[in-house]
Amino acid sequence: MDFNELADKFLNDQLNEQERTQFDELLKNPDFMESTYLSVLLKQSFKKNDDLQFLRTLKEVEQTFYYQQSYTLEELLACFSPVQEYEDNLSTVSRASDVEILHPKNHINCVDNLYFEWSKPNHIPLLLIIENNEYDVLIRKEIPIQTLSFSINLDFKKGFKPGRYYWKLTSKRHEISAIGAFFIAKDLLKRT
Repeated sequence: MDFNELADKFLNDQLNEQERTQFDELLKNPDFMESTYLSVLLKQSFKKNDDLQFLRTLKEVEQTFYYQQSYTLEELLACFSPVQEYEDNLSTVSRASDVEILHPKNHINCVDNLYFEWSKPNHIPLLLIIENNEYDVLIRKEIPIQTLSFSINLDFKKGFKPGRYYWKLTSKRHEISAIGAFFIAKDLLKRT
């Protein structure tokens, strides 16, 4: 059984005794432990209107994964909390340029780069803004006319730590054209 299956069974409290032993052995591997922690966090963050369950699950996970210099439960909750006004308006079509946004898909987990691709080149200049879930602008990039694709580097040094992020495309008149959401769920150990 692979670790994703074990993590799912762990999340649903369905591990039998043999699987629990296998799971406990795998937890000694830091990569497995971080991946499982990530799995728990992301699965629970998609459950809407169940903050109490989210907190309970993360508290259980925090008690299970006790490694040094990790983010606290409160820090993780803050980093991955949704911005409801953005979540309610996620879009895959740019209203200003009438272009379908093929990539990125909403709620993807990004590792190093966020790749953008449209269905056809934009006919007006656009502005891409990337914010964290506290409205801090981390990137502001002009997208020239006739752009079909480009990527953005999500460097930790630019402020991209684990968390939930939003991208917005706006016209020159600053009208919001499209909004998308993505996660960065790597490096759950703090960098010093």
